[in-house]
Amino acid sequence: MQTAILETIARYHSFAVVGHVSPDGDSLGSILALQDLLTLQGKQAVAFCVDPIPDKYSYLPGLDRFVRDPAQLQHTFDCAIILDCGSLDRTGLDPGFYSELAIINIDHHKSNDGSLGIGWVDDKFAATGEMVFALCQLAGWVISHLAATALFTALATDTGFFRFSNTSPAALRMAAHLLEIGVNSRTIAEYTMERRSISEICVLRESLHSLRQCFDGAVALMVIRRDVCESCGISPDEVEGLVDYPRSIKETQVAVLLREIAPDAIRVSLRSKGHVDVSKVAAHFGGGGHARAAGCTLKLPLSEAENTLLARLAEDIQGNA
Repeated sequence: MQTAILETIARYHSFAVVGHVSPDGDSLGSILALQDLLTLQGKQAVAFCVDPIPDKYSYLPGLDRFVRDPAQLQHTFDCAIILDCGSLDRTGLDPGFYSELAIINIDHHKSNDGSLGIGWVDDKFAATGEMVFALCQLAGWVISHLAATALFTALATDTGFFRFSNTSPAALRMAAHLLEIGVNSRTIAEYTMERRSISEICVLRESLHSLRQCFDGAVALMVIRRDVCESCGISPDEVEGLVDYPRSIKETQVAVLLREIAPDAIRVSLRSKGHVDVSKVAAHFGGGGHARAAGCTLKLPLSEAENTLLARLAEDIQGNA
């Protein structure tokens, strides 16, 4: 499949490089790296990200390359490369944007069925950024310092800075290669793992009151209300990392963070430490992700969303008892 992708890239000149809404380090890093690598091959490539970029990624070089509104562009594209995402809807762009484009899809989420364009989907990779790196190696492209920093960000954030079970020997070899190019891993670790704004701490302080355990402690759930975010001066999209607090409770098998983004829209973050595959839970509600980290959005009021999600989780907890 990598060969087919490279042949398609060789065939076209102009590319839209796109990730998913609510961008994380893997999505942003993969987009930036591939946009830079394509440009270095003489291609025309534009990086798209329709949502605001979280401040913790502000160290990334090339963030000014991102376009958020396709209407600002004065030209059309030959091909769209969709990274870390298996659905046109989750890119945040109108599906009509893609109607005349060839599509390449590169993703490591097993919830992706591989039916989107020329699809390379493989959940054995720790990050989509690792797949971009493998493609680059196969093509013989020279990796710039910008691309190396972006790819290291993709890999490090999706492996929890090499703490998660998806940290493979190949992932560590890739990290070593990027460090040899000159990546500053200390800066990436500080920004992505160790820096929180006072607004985020304010939200944590207010939201810890909602923390509760369910199913004899197997599930730990925390709620972040929209009015709390507003009073603390931060967007609900900027506090997803707070799911690590319910996850850190020793009895927890599944951690749940519910973020109210509208009166009838709840963004759900799921983390698993046990045998529950939270990607299946997320997929049940139209989302996706990995067995240990997934998410979805429920178009329901907060209390109803909470009850609906817990009812679904009860089946998985009991099934793995």
